[in-house]
Amino acid sequence: MAIPEFLDTYSDDLLYLMDLRDSHLTHPGKKPVRFLFDQSIARIFCVLMIGSIEAMINYWKNRDNNNILAPYFQENGTNDERISAFINRFQTAGININPNILRDYLAIKYIRNSIIHSGWNQNQEAYILSRNLPIDSRQLNESHLEKMYFVNSQMMMYIASTEISGAENLNIGARLPAIKPYFSQYDIPSFLWGNLEKIDAHIHSEKKYNDTLASEILFNWKLFKELAIVGKINIERLHDSMSILQHLINEKRFSVTSIPPNTLMHMLEGIKENPEFEEIIRTGLKLKNESIPEVIESLIQGEFCYNIMSNNLVPKLLLEFGSSYNGELKQTLLDEGLFADQLFSLNRLYYNYVNKRSN
Repeated sequence: MAIPEFLDTYSDDLLYLMDLRDSHLTHPGKKPVRFLFDQSIARIFCVLMIGSIEAMINYWKNRDNNNILAPYFQENGTNDERISAFINRFQTAGININPNILRDYLAIKYIRNSIIHSGWNQNQEAYILSRNLPIDSRQLNESHLEKMYFVNSQMMMYIASTEISGAENLNIGARLPAIKPYFSQYDIPSFLWGNLEKIDAHIHSEKKYNDTLASEILFNWKLFKELAIVGKINIERLHDSMSILQHLINEKRFSVTSIPPNTLMHMLEGIKENPEFEEIIRTGLKLKNESIPEVIESLIQGEFCYNIMSNNLVPKLLLEFGSSYNGELKQTLLDEGLFADQLFSLNRLYYNYVNKRSN
């Protein structure tokens, strides 16, 4: 059965809102006024959250065998009375809910109504304040957003529990994602790689091959290379590493056990400290006359390439752009493309080896 339109769209909107928050607060080119930004995100989240929960209640009420969700849509009685009836029905059905979550939800709904209608209902202000929420949307802050995020997550679990036993006890995604408000040196290479992917998509849509794009591609790639590659691996041994792994794959001589991530360096150190360890490694890797340190170093280089290159879009970009472009940077693009392609080839050889793939 297809997901109903508004269940689907509200869910997407909330996910993109959280992604926007992360991107905006960490973007090096943005300098947000944090308290104003938090207010704005909280207001938007509040509106989307209530719409999302109400769409979910409306959809789930037909799957609710215990008729727990029906009071939400009763026309008679106050909102407070409907929430109290809501709480009572959950408890009567033996569903383990925290009544304060539903009371917070009602206060958030009052704030949402005030935002939508550009005015506060004086009869609801005392209730909002009693739930430690403000009656001025300019006073919303990150702590209020955290409360809304938690209430939204719990309400979804409570609604699902009317059909799925035990769902109310799940805490999936219950906490607002923590954000480090800056890029660290370790984030920059992935930023550059993502930017090269965007350039690639732009070129495929526009079919343009000019000096400006050539310069942008090389700037991003060379900075990526400087930060992520140079000094991290032995570039002169790339071809040897590829040959060694290809030879082992061709002969289907894969390791007896799986090789956990980031353990290869410890294996290399173990051989240096204890020569007897060498025979254990030789047996485990099914080696014959190969140099154990060279094989392990090749695997280390392959693992490194696997970790820094998520796909082959950038090598393809360098080679395809260099082939179609006729400016003075053509040869540089092709040379860098061949180097990037070597890195990705080693990436795939490592992947094939550790996954015991012979082709």
